Parts: sequence; C-alpha cells; structure tokens
Amino acid sequence: MEQYAMFQYEQGLAYLEKYLPADVDGQRILEREAMFWAWWKMCWYRRDEQFLVDCIEAESHLALNCYYYIHDADELIQDIKPPKHISRVTLLTQKSQ
Repeated sequence: MEQYAMFQYEQGLAYLEKYLPADVDGQRILEREAMFWAWWKMCWYRRDEQFLVDCIEAESHLALNCYYYIHDADELIQDIKPPKHISRVTLLTQKSQ
C-alpha cells in the first residue's frame, strides 16, 4: 500500500510541474492544498476503475505497464485539469503574500 500511495503522490507532484511549469510557487501552494489532493485522488480512483475494466484481462506485465501509463503525469496533463476553484488557490495565496 505504501508503494501505491508513494506512486500516487509522486505523480501528483509531477502533474503539478507540468500543469504549472513556469510557476514553482503555485506548484508548492497546490502541493499543500487538501482540495488539490482530494481532486487528484478522485481522478486517480477513476483511472483505477478504468484500469480494472480495460486492462485486467491482459497478462500481468502488460497490465502493470497499462496501469503506469494511465497514471503517468505526461498523459494526465493532456486529459485532466483541476477545477477553477482549485486553480484559483494559487492566485489567492500569491496575492495575500
């Protein structure tokens, strides 16, 4: 379970780097936001469901590759964006500093 949680967390950080490539402060702000992580986990669990439907019948090594692929930050940045209320957190926090 620890490996699963670490992979989820690391991909979340990688996603933030790709989502806000020129805004390191924004990345750090969202990294500390429970709202971002709640959204991230919801997206993650949806992809887990997709994995179970699409890939579970594949051979085990292919299934694992499929799992990593559907959770890869490079792919996710193309498919998902945080809702506006999460994106605004970086702007509000930066204005208050």
